[in-house]
Amino acid sequence: MFGEAERSYFEMRTGAEYVSRVAGTLGHPNKLAVFLNLLLQLNIALLFGVRTARQRLWLWLTLGIMGIAMVLTYSRGGWLGLIFGGGVTLFWCLYRIIGKRTLAMIAVGTISAMIFLSLVIGIPSVRKRLFENDYGTAALRVPMSLVAANTIVHNPLLGVGLNNYTAESKRYDISDSGVSYTFPRPVHNEFLLIGAEQGVIALILFLSILAQMFIYLFWVANHSPSRYLSYAAIGFFSGWLGWCLHHQFEYEYVFFPEFTWVLFGMFQAMVVWIDSDS
Repeated sequence: MFGEAERSYFEMRTGAEYVSRVAGTLGHPNKLAVFLNLLLQLNIALLFGVRTARQRLWLWLTLGIMGIAMVLTYSRGGWLGLIFGGGVTLFWCLYRIIGKRTLAMIAVGTISAMIFLSLVIGIPSVRKRLFENDYGTAALRVPMSLVAANTIVHNPLLGVGLNNYTAESKRYDISDSGVSYTFPRPVHNEFLLIGAEQGVIALILFLSILAQMFIYLFWVANHSPSRYLSYAAIGFFSGWLGWCLHHQFEYEYVFFPEFTWVLFGMFQAMVVWIDSDS
């Protein structure tokens, strides 16, 4: 959870104070939030999939630990992705049990509101992170996105080259603030970054891979004879929905991490295995 001492947490100014953001061994709190988001959705879904009290006890324990870690990342994009993905997970699982969409939606809304209010009222640092001055860190996203979009317009087919965005973005900076000079970092949007560096074709290919993955997971959730696999597919489906939302405000060069592609391969293997047994 906390990782190496020199990289385990970051200090960030929020309002008139500082908060310590947990990063674990992944190097940055936002990266840890991405990782936890996927696991939390899986954990929530499996709570509905397991049959014994002992299994649920262990899942509640891990859910609590990961939930605390997620709060301590102070990643607003991560929180947003978790709320969205968690809402989908809860709705899907509750609808399977209750059989009524309206009741499932009311239950999800009530649970989400209770958790949100508890965190905002009970933890001052969460309230400050959400509602007090963040010294422009959120406002930077808009001009950065404009620069990335302009980069794509001028380099639609092949982009500016992998890992070249920071160096090349200054040529396409149309923002009033000159954000590529004042904050020379890749655009905090994974999809725009792919389009800007590798072109629209690469972006379309990645989106098609994502779409295929969602189709696989939806199929497994609805056709798997295994209760565990079915609920695991729901968790992964919702987790990747949260991933997509979080990466509207975050980047990680998705083509590099082996973790991403191992998961994609595992999802396809689920389909092949279930199809061969049916």
